Amino acid sequence: MDEKGSWSYVQNAIENDKDARVRLEGLHAISTAEERWQDLVLGRLADEDWGVVLMAVKIIKERELLRAVPHLINALGRATPRVTVALGEALHALTGQNFEPYADVWAKWWDEHKDEFRSSVAVKKSKREEFEF
Repeated sequence: MDEKGSWSYVQNAIENDKDARVRLEGLHAISTAEERWQDLVLGRLADEDWGVVLMAVKIIKERELLRAVPHLINALGRATPRVTVALGEALHALTGQNFEPYADVWAKWWDEHKDEFRSSVAVKKSKREEFEF
């Protein structure tokens, strides 16, 4: 299979496979690829499997993907308590700020500082208000 065909196969597996183990392996496989990996990893922040989300957060943190900041904040609004810890740690590592995993605080901070990161991604209102701290 040529490179384009390989990439399409992995991309399809990451975005559509029902088995979380396949999505995890796909993320692992692309984590050292150049450029094209970013959108696939960012898309997995909304994955239904928490293990896949954690792998995406790990890759974002390790690769220091600054454009992921608003995506991480958005993910905080819908994450389980276990995943919010990893998201908060990644946000702290990327921004130097430490607001713990409080989506609303991060969203307010992002609104005031997003120009420093040159991103046009808007932060959405939290959908997980039942987990207020």
